[in-house]
Amino acid sequence: MGMKKSHFLQKMFVCMMAFLVGTLPVASTYALTEQQLDRFAQNNILFYDPNGGCSGGGNGVVTILEGNNVAEKVWNWFASAGIASVSDNASVIAGIIGNLMTEAGGSTFDINPFIVSSLGYYGMYQAGGSRATKLQNAFARADLSNLWRSQLSSVSEENINKAVDVTLTELTTGDDGSFRTFVSKLNEVDENKPEAYSDLFLVIVERAIGGDSEILDSGAKKLSDGGKYQGSASRRKNAVTAFNSFSGNTGSGTTSGIQSDVKSVICGGSGELVAGGMTLDQAVQFMQAYRNIQPRNYHEPGGDILNKWHINNVSSCASDLENCVAFVQYFICEYGNVCMGLPDGGEVVGHLLSSGRGFIDGGTTPRPYAIFSNSSHTGVVLGVDTASNKIIIGEAGCGKNITYSWTNAHEYPLSDWTSGKYRYAYTDNIIRL
Repeated sequence: MGMKKSHFLQKMFVCMMAFLVGTLPVASTYALTEQQLDRFAQNNILFYDPNGGCSGGGNGVVTILEGNNVAEKVWNWFASAGIASVSDNASVIAGIIGNLMTEAGGSTFDINPFIVSSLGYYGMYQAGGSRATKLQNAFARADLSNLWRSQLSSVSEENINKAVDVTLTELTTGDDGSFRTFVSKLNEVDENKPEAYSDLFLVIVERAIGGDSEILDSGAKKLSDGGKYQGSASRRKNAVTAFNSFSGNTGSGTTSGIQSDVKSVICGGSGELVAGGMTLDQAVQFMQAYRNIQPRNYHEPGGDILNKWHINNVSSCASDLENCVAFVQYFICEYGNVCMGLPDGGEVVGHLLSSGRGFIDGGTTPRPYAIFSNSSHTGVVLGVDTASNKIIIGEAGCGKNITYSWTNAHEYPLSDWTSGKYRYAYTDNIIRL
């Protein structure tokens, strides 16, 4: 499955990012514990120190996926991804992993993100055709292309983690919509068990038809073409094995006992969000932190860190970060752990609401930390001052006579943002405060 490619706005076009601001206490500073600092130092993990700048050997973003094997890393990725009806259901996660074990692990936990079959299928979910091309492009953006066909034993832990993150992000946000369809059909299986979701994932996402195995779950079978599939029996067996090994609760389909630990450590990141919104001064500081992120472009040393937020090269701008879509991608990934490609600014809210990632339709009413779109722009609501009829807009973009310093927080009339010109996606289920 491929991720929908972000279509950034054309040359000389200005994207606006909205930040609505209230009057609340000063934002807190995130402090790393001594245990975290020791761990980062031992593993050469980069981190942002607000008192000392970039530490750990350079600029970068490292995704730390806990797990003794790739299957457990995949488990923890899904358990922490915030995907509604998936991240909170151990049986669903197990059903997915059961398929990946068959596709790329030889029915073991050693799922290989770099595997390429003799028929030209790529990665953990054996993407073919256009999906393979999109997965290859994602690997290229993450500087992983040289690792295709590698054995796990020959790849560093850092690159394995990166490959798992890139692959699963591509899988869950792909523009063919199969994963979103899978999520929408979860309630159609017979029972809330790993075997049932394994069948469903095989039918809707893997679509490995032409085999010698029957789809046993009647709900999944109704959604199939009625024929036999490749390895459905092994996938079901693997799903149960994964559930028994990682869920910590073999008797139910909930996430009770799931070990979930996915962390992103940012060099150049900002302070914490403030519950309820920010003051104007806080918003300016927030925007300044975004402007300070280094590097700003893919072509600079270390520029591949922008792949974490799925920010593409913007050739018409002095910086790849000077784009409203890029800023929303940064915001929802950094503060909500929802890292995904997005379309043009005017389409962002609709895309988020249909993504199955927990965004709520807010209609035309702004709320702190909601994402907005109008006909061509997108942004984030950080607060509302109804008494003064004022909002704070954080704008990111590029164009004629616009420099990078224009990416900042500005004050505008609130009534302009409640007139029906803007549609909002609430992030109540997404943002971590």
